[in-house]
Amino acid sequence: MIGAIVLAGGKSERMGRPKPLLPCRGSTFLGTILHTLALTRVSAVRVVLGHYAKEIRTAVGLPRGIVVVNPKPDRGMLSSLRLGIAALPAGVSAFVVWPVDHPLVEAATLDRLIEAFETSGAPLTVPLHSGRRGHPALFSMALAPEIDAAPAAEGARAVVRAHARDVIEVAVDDRWVAAGIDTPEAYAAAFGRPAVGE
Repeated sequence: MIGAIVLAGGKSERMGRPKPLLPCRGSTFLGTILHTLALTRVSAVRVVLGHYAKEIRTAVGLPRGIVVVNPKPDRGMLSSLRLGIAALPAGVSAFVVWPVDHPLVEAATLDRLIEAFETSGAPLTVPLHSGRRGHPALFSMALAPEIDAAPAAEGARAVVRAHARDVIEVAVDDRWVAAGIDTPEAYAAAFGRPAVGE
């Protein structure tokens, strides 16, 4: 079983408003990601909220069973990732880590990552576009203890470095894997318009 952890608990300081609720394809960043996940082979989704949790839950209409709230989101993304991993059901063999500022990644990209993981058994599978690694990445559940023990300052990057020789890079045509939308300028470049209210 493949899981997914959507990281949506940050302050969105550079954007100036909650990124999960920004308009995207007739929905929101978070709504678009959840729709995309529903088109993939991912079968267990957890959304980790923190800042703006109540506002996001109300606006997106998240099912109760998939939401995890980080009570101390200022501890950083690693704390949210740990909570998301702990909330995944038994039987998950690998999990996608999807930051909410990458809402335009295609379903086919995820399925290619899953296929590469199942074929190789690699501990970590990442998308590659034009020579750049991107998001989301697929982690084997075997890495969960290492993520739990990772230094807060480095987060999952420390785990990625520790397994540098074992990482499988999957070349994709999906440019959005390497294009985080985390500033008003990045939003305008991606959508050809400012975010609502700009």
